[in-house]
Amino acid sequence: QRSAMPGSSLAMTPLLLAIMAVVIFPSSSHTFVSAFAAKKPGKRKSSSSNNNNNNKKNKPTTASTNRGFGLPPPTFQEVLAGFKTRLPPNAASQPCPCCSNSNSGSTSTTYGDCCQPYHLGEQQCESPRSVLKSRYTAFCFRNIGHIIATTNPQCRDYQQDKIAWAKDLDKTGMFDSFEFVELNILDKEQQDSTD
Repeated sequence: QRSAMPGSSLAMTPLLLAIMAVVIFPSSSHTFVSAFAAKKPGKRKSSSSNNNNNNKKNKPTTASTNRGFGLPPPTFQEVLAGFKTRLPPNAASQPCPCCSNSNSGSTSTTYGDCCQPYHLGEQQCESPRSVLKSRYTAFCFRNIGHIIATTNPQCRDYQQDKIAWAKDLDKTGMFDSFEFVELNILDKEQQDSTD
């Protein structure tokens, strides 16, 4: 309920008027506030409706995602979980795609013993070779999260908005029309002794 001061178009609440009375008339503030509270306009509610209102006020309130402004935006992990993958059944016991070439030194290494720990975040890539192998396998299996996690911020493909980046990769960047045949890692180049 709002009341307007005479000669003013400014509407004030009863609490604001009481505060003004305390500031303007400090010695008589108790009398004025008591009188003001006694004259407060409004319908008196029956005791049963007051009890219902008190029960409503005492109920704990929790945040709800079903009301108000809608659902919160999905997290990065939720977005990744919605993408299709090419991960075969029982992938951990299957040969790892990065070891499919005889030049890699091991043709019988399983995905579970090779690149899976990198993809699950259980192990960090310790060398450029392990980054190359794990990224190749991530492209084979459509592991967008690992591609994003192992992209250097200095790379031209790097994006701050990881959700938008993941969606872009899902649409056009995972080489869906390609067949991944093998990874052939060449030996390190010999540096020239004059450098």
